[in-house]
Amino acid sequence: MGQCRKSPLQRLMVHVSRSHLLGKNHRANWIRSLIKSGRRPEIVVLARVAASTADAAERFWIAYFRAYGARLVNLTDGGLSRTHLDPEVRRKHSKFMREYRASLTSEQRGRLSAKLSAAKKGRPPTPSVMRAQAEWRQSEAGRLQMSRSSKQYWSSIPIADRQRRMAEMRAKRLGRARFWSEASRRKLAELMRIRNKTIVRTPEAAVKRGEAIRRFWANLTPAERLLRSVRLKAFASRPEYRDKLREAQRRRWESATEEERRIAGARLTNGRKKVLG
Repeated sequence: MGQCRKSPLQRLMVHVSRSHLLGKNHRANWIRSLIKSGRRPEIVVLARVAASTADAAERFWIAYFRAYGARLVNLTDGGLSRTHLDPEVRRKHSKFMREYRASLTSEQRGRLSAKLSAAKKGRPPTPSVMRAQAEWRQSEAGRLQMSRSSKQYWSSIPIADRQRRMAEMRAKRLGRARFWSEASRRKLAELMRIRNKTIVRTPEAAVKRGEAIRRFWANLTPAERLLRSVRLKAFASRPEYRDKLREAQRRRWESATEEERRIAGARLTNGRKKVLG
């Protein structure tokens, strides 16, 4: 039971994302149990209310279903978001923080970042903060801002520092992956395959993904589009990538039902007819 400021489908995709499925809490365990049994979680809109009354509505519905004995996965009674704050107050606070950070030197920003990291160490964010962060990352404005910030950061550092930073990131990812046992890897891979088949590859998700890809390419300049196309072609021509793709297609074909194989064969036949025609 919770609030949703974007589309319900986006809210559902946040809950079944890989990072959420790896969580160790009641909600993640429940969603994993649904996916393993071949079912899929669904989202239902109970009410549409104004932002000023969203917290009160959330508390009401949580209390309502708990009164009837529903086993909700909510950790709190609800109503912990910041949507009740006046938009003008939030705008002024955001402007002040931007101006304050811009006035700091690099050394001051480093010291402030170290203090904040030390203060937050060992203190997980509240559910409302995690929910707001996840919804912002899934929103169009959040994706565009993260993309701009990432491009600005990587273009502002020297090439040598960029290569060193990327090598550190790769080593860190490999270091985390080493701690996973083979059983955990197989378990996660099977869970992700079921999730992709029952949730990610639905017609609604396919339409949404296609629209997002079209918007992404439409926002690129001709030079950026050409550069990205060249990189994608070079990556797809690598032998190790082709081997992984063949193995994934083989596993997908072996696990597909007769109906899914028939549909895939018809699509391949239609594609060849279009190319030859």
